[in-house]
Amino acid sequence: MREEQVRIDALRGQLDRLRVTRRSPDGLLTATVTATGQLVDLSIDDRALRSGRELAASLLSLVFEASSAAAQQARELAAPLLRDGSVDPTRLGITATPPVVHAPAPPAQPQHPTQPVYPPQAPYRRGAR
Repeated sequence: MREEQVRIDALRGQLDRLRVTRRSPDGLLTATVTATGQLVDLSIDDRALRSGRELAASLLSLVFEASSAAAQQARELAAPLLRDGSVDPTRLGITATPPVVHAPAPPAQPQHPTQPVYPPQAPYRRGAR
């Protein structure tokens, strides 16, 4: 039993130090998560600040991708202790893999925040009161 506890403590140390970093395909976003999928570092290049909707979708996708990879690595590290079923994965903080979310398609038309959109108005008639 003592040997198993030593192995569990060593594994917990490895899991506590585990970090997974993922970079977006365009290289403008970088996210780093822990073994439990907690976001611990985020880097956003200024060029990524084009559209709030696209940026949010890309960030979500990147963080979920990194979390999924971290969960997989955590399971691989824990596999020797989990094979015989004597250790509960939740005791080690290992949870199910989060889903990978893909970014939605960008808006159909470019959005120009500097050009206001006015509501429809009745035609102007000269002399009308």
